[in-house]
Amino acid sequence: MRYALNAIAKESPEWLNQIFQEEWQHRYYPRGGNVRVPHSVAKRQELAEAVGRDAYALLDAFYNWSDLSADKKIEAVEILRRVVIQQFYVDGNGFHWRTEVEGTPPSIIFINSPYDLEARYGKKRNLQWTGYKIYLTETCDEELPRLITNVETSSAPVADFYLTEPIHQSLEKKGLLPAVHLADTGFVDAELMLAAKNQYQIDLLGPSHLDRQWQSRNNPQFCAENFLIDWGRKKALCPAGKTSSSWSDAKTETAKQVVKIKFSTKDCQMCSFRADCTKSKRARRTLTILPEVQYESQRKIREREKTEEYRKEYQRRSGIEGTISQAVRGFGIRRSRYIGQAKTHFQQVISATAINFVRKSNWKRTCGANLC
Repeated sequence: MRYALNAIAKESPEWLNQIFQEEWQHRYYPRGGNVRVPHSVAKRQELAEAVGRDAYALLDAFYNWSDLSADKKIEAVEILRRVVIQQFYVDGNGFHWRTEVEGTPPSIIFINSPYDLEARYGKKRNLQWTGYKIYLTETCDEELPRLITNVETSSAPVADFYLTEPIHQSLEKKGLLPAVHLADTGFVDAELMLAAKNQYQIDLLGPSHLDRQWQSRNNPQFCAENFLIDWGRKKALCPAGKTSSSWSDAKTETAKQVVKIKFSTKDCQMCSFRADCTKSKRARRTLTILPEVQYESQRKIREREKTEEYRKEYQRRSGIEGTISQAVRGFGIRRSRYIGQAKTHFQQVISATAINFVRKSNWKRTCGANLC
């Protein structure tokens, strides 16, 4: 609201003076960061709805009772209109601030700042921010300096696994594809591992996603991986020795291809292990697994993770936390000096380049002192 008022004041101060309300001066004169937000939920709701009514009144006057909307394209007012649609709604009882109950837009499209329309809200564990994410790829050869080979920037709410493919594409263009790519769990799944192997001849190495079903916590004997799958007959055998009754292809909410396997209600109702296996109201166990190629790949990956060879290889990734710490504390990489994702990415690339210069200089100095 403050941003829109300032923009209109620059373009047509005479018109703004005609519709200006006295309380706007007190409410929007201070910068947003200097406004004291009420502690109580009721007071915050009251303030939010007052701001919403002010914005609605300004938009109504701008679009319906003036020639400004036709003569002048004021971007700040259009931004305000989009924000009002996202954050408020009108019903028979008046003007209201949206909550999750009424439906707020997902973070990927939710406007958080009129000054940077690409900045989005992000959250990772206890860290919350508005802006972007940075993804760093570095070398980890022994006895050589660790140099950053790629930088990617995304919107804050974008999940990590969406960046695995763009990272590989970028490394391929530079001729810097690794034979083994050590990655965090967020960048790894069976499908991505197969794609990396088939398309780029990369061994994408990282901890697979754990089975988070309640069965794996209560009694691992009845988690999905302990069911025997016969892909040829399209049947599954449970740990109690019962055979599935149905098999069908399906898709998840994110359009991911899966296989749904169901067991007979008759078999499950009579089973002495039912409490450890299913909580279904129909008293039948249902499995949702990946298609054959991905499923078998995931099974082999989990088997490999149990080996000493895997643990030694993955230990080489430990230095990446030091890289992130150096980038944040030494080069301020979490603070964007610019507006927009493209310029933010440019800043991050320059910062990564500076880190490489520092590391190479330190390595040469250390190497020379050791006469290597």
